[in-house]
Amino acid sequence: MEYIREKKPELTPLYEEIYVKGKRDYWEQLNVELKAYAEGLGLPYVRDDDSFKRPFDAPPIVVNYFYHEEVKKSAKVNNIDK
Repeated sequence: MEYIREKKPELTPLYEEIYVKGKRDYWEQLNVELKAYAEGLGLPYVRDDDSFKRPFDAPPIVVNYFYHEEVKKSAKVNNIDK
């Protein structure tokens, strides 16, 4: 946190909410925005996916790794109500 306070003081409140208080509001809002963005492009959107077992010529997907602590071995299609 000291680095953030020194280099990017305007981000200190956000970092404290996320990393000190453990609040997930920022990540949840980002998840909503990323899902809408992917849908707008007509691309599948997943979260909790670390699988790279897709065919090389498969269409692209948008993968949200911001929930890195939740990444599982199998893909879970994003459901905002989960």
